[in-house]
Amino acid sequence: MDIHITDYYKITTVPLNYVVYERREKRKDGKPTGDFAWTNISYCGSFEKAVKKIIEKEQHRMDVSNLEELLQAFDTKKNEVIDAVRSLPSTPELPEKRAKEAE
Repeated sequence: MDIHITDYYKITTVPLNYVVYERREKRKDGKPTGDFAWTNISYCGSFEKAVKKIIEKEQHRMDVSNLEELLQAFDTKKNEVIDAVRSLPSTPELPEKRAKEAE
């Protein structure tokens, strides 16, 4: 499974874990190259923890100067991630389940 949550974050699965990746710009001699790569930033035991990790990372990108702006920015980012997750296609039903329901 490879789920793009935002332009900068995606979640993949490996046995027993969800892996959070961040899109980062490559550098050469300390200067940006214009090329991007996906870098794994966290292994999580559940999908919910992976989503929370993305929200946590997004908090650090926020440019705010007071508490009200922080709360507003946090709600915006949280809603962006929630909307991205909700837009994912649901898991297809197994053929055995469909056959059983048809009986």
